[in-house]
Amino acid sequence: MSNSVRKKKPSEVPLNSVENNSVQNLFNQRITRRQALGKGAAVAIGAGVVVVGAAGYLAYVSQGGEAPTGVTTSVTTSAPPTTSVTISSATTATGASWESGPPPSTPVKLDIWAFRPDLVQLGVDRYNEQMNENVKLETVTANYAAAIQTKLLSNDLDLAYATPSMAYKFFANGLTSDCGLIKANFPQGRILWNVSDQVEAIRAGYPSFVDTITSLDNKHQLALPYYQSCFGVPLANSKLLEQVGLENSYPTSYKDLYSQVETIQQKGAASTPLLPLWYQAFPGWGLPLGFMGEAGARFGYNKELFTPAPEFAPLFDTNTGVADLLTDWKNLWDKGLIPKDILTLSSDGDVDGLIETGTFAYALWWQYALKYLNNPEVSKIGGFVHPVPNPTTEGQTGWGYVVQQVYILRNIQNDPDLLERARALIVWMTWKDRTGFAYQPLRIAAQADIAAYTAYVDWNNGPDAREALRTSVPDPDKELPILTDVLGKATYNQVSRAPWGDDFMVELSNQGPKYLTGSQDQQTTITNLRNKAIALAKEASS
Repeated sequence: MSNSVRKKKPSEVPLNSVENNSVQNLFNQRITRRQALGKGAAVAIGAGVVVVGAAGYLAYVSQGGEAPTGVTTSVTTSAPPTTSVTISSATTATGASWESGPPPSTPVKLDIWAFRPDLVQLGVDRYNEQMNENVKLETVTANYAAAIQTKLLSNDLDLAYATPSMAYKFFANGLTSDCGLIKANFPQGRILWNVSDQVEAIRAGYPSFVDTITSLDNKHQLALPYYQSCFGVPLANSKLLEQVGLENSYPTSYKDLYSQVETIQQKGAASTPLLPLWYQAFPGWGLPLGFMGEAGARFGYNKELFTPAPEFAPLFDTNTGVADLLTDWKNLWDKGLIPKDILTLSSDGDVDGLIETGTFAYALWWQYALKYLNNPEVSKIGGFVHPVPNPTTEGQTGWGYVVQQVYILRNIQNDPDLLERARALIVWMTWKDRTGFAYQPLRIAAQADIAAYTAYVDWNNGPDAREALRTSVPDPDKELPILTDVLGKATYNQVSRAPWGDDFMVELSNQGPKYLTGSQDQQTTITNLRNKAIALAKEASS
């Protein structure tokens, strides 16, 4: 197995033959992911773009409460002149009757969280050029969910990034629109593609993503896809595994993983061989996701966690598989197989830094982290971090769970022209541009320095994504199929579709550490979680 990593940076990968020196200059000025994700980070990109705290969808930190007075968290991303994209005549469609004259004076407002706004601006520039449009991009730098809710209420945005739980909550409250109503009307209008066709393209590879963007009554598309990745999947450090002769003996189940790290510790190769998904960026994040992902993978989400939507009745109890999972976790804690200060870490950057030290044999972490962890320019173990193939143990479906993020469309009233323009933009950003190319979805995969995937299996298996993802793993011919297989078989956190899902995850943040540190027994922990789920569901139904 080759341990070499190609030196070509992800930002140098051509995307649909659209590449020029001005764009490359922008990429060369980009901040590192560590800077963006590190606790308290504050750096500037371009002109007027401020990234604070965590990037990616971690930027939505708060799921409730009021936005600060005046909602000062929105910062206009006024891109410098070097961000313009030169699009060759071969890939630019022209000639629609509505295209003549200046762009509309009133902008369509697109709000995003603070992750790679430079890449989003490239998409906005291309859209404006292709569609003779006026799109205003803004980055929300703190208290994301509360700020987006406030802006929806005040009609101060038209499109925005969202987590699935945000999308369900906003749609249930009438703040966002049914994307399933979007139908192509080009060239008489701006909308290039039918959402019904888009949904079928998603379903062809990832039915769970269709569930994520569909209302509980299965009648509405409450969102459209941004990107997806797996969380809580084991990443193996072959440099350390070679010391104990296990570099070719990856675990075949969670039980096997926990047994293997105990062996590694006993052989003295690592004092704490495993880094679990137990950090706590904010209540409801980290450890709760580790719990939901592992329980779903080990026991089947609708078999031992919750009944299917829309009831979401708890199935777990003190005599189910969840008890076995918690016993395994307590064993990891009591035997010192994991660093106990993991419970105090509060950012992705903190966890990334630990993994990059090379002192762990396995980390249960982001699949998309493979790209930068395998970059020797930033990681001490670059070229030695591998995806672990899906479990072969009977009954276990996969590793971790799939994270699927979305775009939402404001429920625009009494302005049919703005509604059509916003509908055109959301379809363009989430699927195909005017040339039929998945320009914006593939930007994340190809140039965001993370091993992220689109919502479309054909694009993920196509040359653009595969070429970009080759830098993510030491042995791409062997390991890229592993990434695809892990993504395709991972479960997903279905309770995020429940109106009370976020509150249950916060309860997991409260109960988990009490059990691990010994201040609360297992029976009490499970009983408290079960009672909380029942109470939340009852409150929501009333």
